[in-house]
Amino acid sequence: MIQVIFPNQFYYSITSPNKKELVDGIKNAKVDKIRSSTITWNSICGVEVQSLYPNEILPLLYPSLELFFKDLEIDKKIVMTDVWRNTYKRGTFQDIHSHVSDKLNSNPFNDLSGCVFLEDSRDDFGSFYFFNRYADLSPPWKEIFQNKGLDCTSISVNYKAGDVIFFPSSMLHGVTVQQSQNLRRTLSFNISFLP
Repeated sequence: MIQVIFPNQFYYSITSPNKKELVDGIKNAKVDKIRSSTITWNSICGVEVQSLYPNEILPLLYPSLELFFKDLEIDKKIVMTDVWRNTYKRGTFQDIHSHVSDKLNSNPFNDLSGCVFLEDSRDDFGSFYFFNRYADLSPPWKEIFQNKGLDCTSISVNYKAGDVIFFPSSMLHGVTVQQSQNLRRTLSFNISFLP
């Protein structure tokens, strides 16, 4: 029997109970132009990134966060440290990264990150994926896992408009190249647990 050890990599997916309010609120949220002007990490991948105001977005996420916290039996106070609206045009992508450190706020650690999808997934949209930083298996082991239908390197997330995913901020993730002429829009955020 296979025993799963070190279960520190997971994601939690939910259709937001208030998805219309959430999607509309994100689309119409005010942009923090000062913080947006300091963002430089998107220069290589070409994604348009707008910093939003956490106090405007966090209340929209509460219904989803409550379900997530209930399912995982988490009892923590939180603070949203960052929130961005991302727009992917044809040819843009997001390279592999994590959200552990929060350089903008000088916060030493983000605990929880997430993404809200504003459109349904499509074959020609960039694909949100998680990358396994521990996938340093020898070629025979990789072949064994592949033969069992298991991908030990990465996993893509299927989603619909209004879906929210939560994951530990240390997990590596990215978005493949957008092939569509249609815009792919998401919201990304970081949350820290308070002591």
